[in-house]
Amino acid sequence: MQHPNIVVIHDVLELDDSTPMMVMELLEGESLGGRLDREPLLPIGELARILLPVVSAVGTAHASGIVHRDLKPDNIFLSRTPDGPVVKVLDFGIAKLAPTDNDGANTGGLTGSGAMLGTPYYMAPEQIFGERDIDYRADVWSLGIIMFECLAGARPTQADNIGQILKIVTTDKVPKLANVVPDLPQDVTALVVRMLSRDREGRPTLHVVRELLSHYSDVSVRSFNEPVAPRISRTSLPPADASDSHRILVRTGDPVNPMGATHAVDPALSASMMKYGVATLSATTKETPPKTRRSVMIALIAAGVVAAGVVAAIVV
Repeated sequence: MQHPNIVVIHDVLELDDSTPMMVMELLEGESLGGRLDREPLLPIGELARILLPVVSAVGTAHASGIVHRDLKPDNIFLSRTPDGPVVKVLDFGIAKLAPTDNDGANTGGLTGSGAMLGTPYYMAPEQIFGERDIDYRADVWSLGIIMFECLAGARPTQADNIGQILKIVTTDKVPKLANVVPDLPQDVTALVVRMLSRDREGRPTLHVVRELLSHYSDVSVRSFNEPVAPRISRTSLPPADASDSHRILVRTGDPVNPMGATHAVDPALSASMMKYGVATLSATTKETPPKTRRSVMIALIAAGVVAAGVVAAIVV
């Protein structure tokens, strides 16, 4: 994609030893994540100035049927140029073509090895659950988390480990922005609530987000078309009797700040977590008899309660 707010890839090459490489534009500045480390709270006008270019860039991707799937402050770069600051969206490395009624693109949250793609703090429920029809609305959720974080000074999904993060996201425990920062404009807090709707059908398009943010900043951004229409969507939530969960691989950093390395969850622990709505990443259709399933779940309840708190410490 060619867009002034998407990092430019000049060329894709292959070295003599067949190692692939990309030649990208050189950016100077800092990420939004770095900015928030120094200045945790952003006024609504500054937030709008930064996010309007992001909305334009990501909206352009959605119009092309591309879902970013890993939007977070570290992937929003505040570049310094001779002509002034320019916002750039980085790292489409796990982006996928969105599935539509006319194709069979697979954009689920799991790789072939059962790896969860994305950063847990910013992942939409359907992405956590490993739905195979992830569409543009997963990015809307991520931007809602980013807006909340910038306006409240903390993520609404902040927790000590992966198990607690997934429990917040999957059990409607995300706090309301208006309760955290009551003096914010009502239209802004109402928009964030819609963006963080657990039911993705309730989330707005980025055209709605752009229109509201435009009331708080006069920054000019490129227009974009409507997103590629998603395939007739299934519910974002798994059936109550979902079974045969995968071994979960999640990108995390450490038990306190799960952001980058790889950790794993034993399949039995995954099943017990499913009982509590913490995470269910089912990727098969194999059915387990209800009686057997109940017996297995009862046997795992005690272990699941204890183990959910130490999920992030189980390293591959």
